[in-house]
Amino acid sequence: MSYFKRTNSCWALLLIFGLAGFGMSSIGCASMSFGGMDNLVLGDAQDLKELGERVTKFYEALYWQDAELAAVYVVPRQRGDFQRRAKELRAKEKLTEADVQGIEVNRESGEAKVSVHVRYYQVPSYLLKTRKEEQIWEFSAAEGEWLLREVGIVVEES
Repeated sequence: MSYFKRTNSCWALLLIFGLAGFGMSSIGCASMSFGGMDNLVLGDAQDLKELGERVTKFYEALYWQDAELAAVYVVPRQRGDFQRRAKELRAKEKLTEADVQGIEVNRESGEAKVSVHVRYYQVPSYLLKTRKEEQIWEFSAAEGEWLLREVGIVVEES
């Protein structure tokens, strides 16, 4: 399935991978908020911990506008496109917060669905907007870790 799947008349990649990052607090410290932990469906506690850490590191890399580091968390076949798009778009949209709302791990398929509530602004308007994203991560036996395969925008709010 294409990483650049069109959802709600928006290119999902344009919306997420042009972002600068996540979690800017009032004093300028980056942090990841894991809200909604009651919504998590676990395949295994270790899977959840490892995947949660990778989601956090992915958003940290976006926050610091490090497309190369963020690409490490993307499936290898899509890293080149990801890096190119991230570099093109990072000046157009800035992420201010990413809050993981839920993680569903399916051990049989080796996939996980991650729901993230994102707050961001588009340059130069600086009007804060929110959206809900659903990401599909897959476990790569070859690399021994979770990798991002797909991002879709579920709800876009102003």
